[in-house]
Amino acid sequence: MGCNREEGKPADGESGSIPVQVPEVKKVASKGYKPEDVILKINDVSLTWGQFSPYMLKNGFIKDASEPLGERSAETAKVMLKQLTMRHLLNLEAKRREIEVSDSEREHYLGILEKSLAEQGKPASR
Repeated sequence: MGCNREEGKPADGESGSIPVQVPEVKKVASKGYKPEDVILKINDVSLTWGQFSPYMLKNGFIKDASEPLGERSAETAKVMLKQLTMRHLLNLEAKRREIEVSDSEREHYLGILEKSLAEQGKPASR
C-alpha cells in the first residue's frame, strides 16, 4: 500500500498535541474512501476503520458503520482520537498484538493526551 506519511510529526498547528497521521487513501468514485484503505495511526498504535468505526458510530459522527468515509474523515478522525482515551487505544493495540503495554508507557501517552485536551479546554476522562 503506497502510503506517504511522516512518522512521529504532529500535524500542522498541533505542536503540543498527539501526532495523528491519516495516510492517503484511494478515492472511490463518488463514494468517498474505501474503509479498508484507511488506517489511523497515533504514535505506534494503528487502528483500521473496522476497529475505529464503533467509536464513530457511538459518538454520532456516522449514522451507520457501512457509511463510506467522506472528505472530512481525516478531520473527524483527529477529533475522535482526541476524545478517546489513550489508555483504551493502547489496551486495544496491546490486545491485538497480544503484548502488554508498560504502565510507564501508558502514563506517558495519557500525559500527552491530557495536556492536549487541557489546551482545548476539554476534560480528559480516564
